[in-house]
Amino acid sequence: MQTQPMPELPTDREHLRVLVIVHYIYAGLAGVGLLFLVGHYLMMRFVFSMAQSEAAAQGNLRAPDLSAVTSLFAVFYLIFGLIICGKMVLNILSARAMSQRKSRVLSLVTAGMNCLAMPLGTILGVFTFVVLCRDSVKTNSYREIR
Repeated sequence: MQTQPMPELPTDREHLRVLVIVHYIYAGLAGVGLLFLVGHYLMMRFVFSMAQSEAAAQGNLRAPDLSAVTSLFAVFYLIFGLIICGKMVLNILSARAMSQRKSRVLSLVTAGMNCLAMPLGTILGVFTFVVLCRDSVKTNSYREIR
């Protein structure tokens, strides 16, 4: 016995369009966050180099070597920068996939990862789950290509 596909709701197409726009906006916010992270790294690097050069100028032999701390900060900023870049790329790919009605799983995985970022990512992730898990969206918008 074959089940009849559920009719497309009038709001499905509009909700998917809004989700695409919001995913692009969220990716843009991640890009702004990445710029903030780079600026913060440069500022901290400047502060540490100024402290080091000030201690050297005063001839303070007991001044701590800050190169290990600077290296630790660089690793920290690199890890978080890669996470932000990954989140940005996933949201762009998810938005493209939703606009083309392909790769629903990618959009669901991205929504799950967005849920970890409070509060905007959680709101976006939950609404993505709500829209993409509707039976009318699953059967009409994301048909398998044979």
